Amino acid sequence: MYAGPIGAADTGSLIDISTPWNLTRTYVVNEVLLSNNLVNSDGTLTPLIYSFIGILLTFLITRGITRFIRRRSGDGQESSGPVRDIVVNGVHIHHQVFGIILMTMTSLVLVGFSLGGSALAVMATVLGIGIGLAFDEFALWFYLDDVYWGAKGQQSVDAVAIVLVLTGVVAVTAGTVTDIVDAEPLVQLLGSEVTWLLVAAVVLTFVPPMVCLVKGKPITGGVGVLYVPLGLVGAIRLAKPGSWWARHFYAPQSKRMTRSRRRFGERYRNRWDRIRQLVGGAPTAN
Repeated sequence: MYAGPIGAADTGSLIDISTPWNLTRTYVVNEVLLSNNLVNSDGTLTPLIYSFIGILLTFLITRGITRFIRRRSGDGQESSGPVRDIVVNGVHIHHQVFGIILMTMTSLVLVGFSLGGSALAVMATVLGIGIGLAFDEFALWFYLDDVYWGAKGQQSVDAVAIVLVLTGVVAVTAGTVTDIVDAEPLVQLLGSEVTWLLVAAVVLTFVPPMVCLVKGKPITGGVGVLYVPLGLVGAIRLAKPGSWWARHFYAPQSKRMTRSRRRFGERYRNRWDRIRQLVGGAPTAN
C-alpha cells in the first residue's frame, strides 16, 4: 500500500515528492502496475495475502496427500503410517471438517480481539488454511455426496481458484481504499493533480477486469485486479462466444465471432481440463 501522508517537513513525511513524476512513478508504476497494494509501505505482506498463501499452499499440499493415498489404495496397499485417511469409530473424517473448525475458531478470534503485527499475520494464515481445507472438498458439501474423485469433484478445483481470485480482489480493493483515505494530506498539498492520479489508479485497477468479466473471462479479470497488465491484455483480446460482449458486439457470422468460437472451442476446454487434472488429479472413470 501507499506509504501514507506525504508532504512538507511539518507533516513528518519521510518521502520526497519534489516532482510530480516521482509521485507518478512510485504510485502508478510500482504500486498499481506491479505490486498493486499487495505489500505494505514497510515491505510486509497484507493480512489477506497471508490468507491467500495459506489457501494456495494448503490446497496444493492436501491434493498431494490425497493423491498419494489414492495411488496406494489403487495398488492394493492398506493405508498405514502418518499419511492415511483419518477414520474414527469406522467413520472417515473428511478434511473439510478440520477446515470448518479452523475457520470458525479463527473468525471468532479475529472478531473478538484487535490483533496486529505478527499475531494478525498468523491468524490470517490459519484462516487461509481452514478455507483451503474446506474448499478442497467443495463438491462434497455442495452435492452432499462423496464425489471427491468423480467428475463432479473437479468443481472443487474451480471453487478454490475462484476463492483465491476473490481473496486477491478483496486485498487489492482494501489497499486501494486505504490509499485513497491516506491520500487526503496529499490532496490538500498538491490539489487536483493527486486526485486525478488516484482516479487513474482506480480506473487502471478495476475497469479492465470489468471488461474481462463481460467478455466471459472472470478468472482473467480477477487475476487482472492483482496484476494490472494481465487485466489489460484480457480486456483487449477476444471475448468468449457466449459472453455478453460477444452477443452485443460480435455479429453471428462475423470474423470476430468465428475466431472466438475457434479460440474457445473444444481444444480450449480440453486444455483447461488437463490443467484441472494436473492440479487436482484425474477423475475416476465411470
